[in-house]
Amino acid sequence: MPVILQQSLECLPDEMAIVLIDSALHLKVDGVTLASLGRLFEGLPARYRSALSRADPESESGIETLVRLRLRSLGISVRTQVRHRGVGRVDLLVGDRLVIEVDGREHHDSREAFASDRERDLVLFRDGFDRLRLTYAHVMYRWPEIEGVIVEAVRRRRHRWRMSDRPVPAPSSAVPPSATQASATPSTAQFRKKSAQFRNSEKGATP
Repeated sequence: MPVILQQSLECLPDEMAIVLIDSALHLKVDGVTLASLGRLFEGLPARYRSALSRADPESESGIETLVRLRLRSLGISVRTQVRHRGVGRVDLLVGDRLVIEVDGREHHDSREAFASDRERDLVLFRDGFDRLRLTYAHVMYRWPEIEGVIVEAVRRRRHRWRMSDRPVPAPSSAVPPSATQASATPSTAQFRKKSAQFRNSEKGATP
């Protein structure tokens, strides 16, 4: 199998070769690992090592790999298979809060899978995340349009938490003891002023 992967890099565009490498790593085909491929690619042209450096064993589908590669090529920060409480793993997380789920029909076509996906969406929405679901057709046939949507979302910073997204603690009405003490105790300047006023009033008083 490693030799087949090497040959695929010779025949396929880098993007599709990385899809094949990701799949082999994720499925652990013939014991393929990043380390074994690294040894195989030693001494080969730099494009082999470059392709391997962009591989991700966590990727669970070819179209997920394509989305990751294409967004990273634009300089967009993407993490794969990120865990969230009450949801499990999400396919891709852009920045802090833009979740991208890449739905291959074979895994999401049953009634149970449909219901599970909506439950996941509900939890993510409750927790303040933006969600984008992509299909095979979106990635393979409509990518320029999808890329534009994601780039615009990033431009508007919808992938980052805003102050309004986070709970703000209610202001406390309690006055710190030090502040109370300071207001109750006259300063030296105030004391001198009062003393001067008292002496002046004594001088001007009629005997």
